[in-house]
Amino acid sequence: MSRASKNILRISLSLLFDGLLWWIVYRQARIKDAAPSVYWWLLTISLAVFALLPLIEMARRGRVLEKVLAGFLSCVPVGWVGLCTYAAYH
Repeated sequence: MSRASKNILRISLSLLFDGLLWWIVYRQARIKDAAPSVYWWLLTISLAVFALLPLIEMARRGRVLEKVLAGFLSCVPVGWVGLCTYAAYH
């Protein structure tokens, strides 16, 4: 498999997990007066981590442009993990 097709596959996997993460968060936000369950928190955190895994591999072995792209695409999952960590401690 060529380098470009590997990167496209990694980016697609990351965006797929980002889409699932957004959909689950959106569905929970539509439920009024309900506190998120522990399973919901674990599911969203694990989706964010799974969204980061292909980007980490791309940044580790990539060129400068691939590293910048991986850093840009990892903003959403890293932000969500940070928000979950903040909510867990406060």
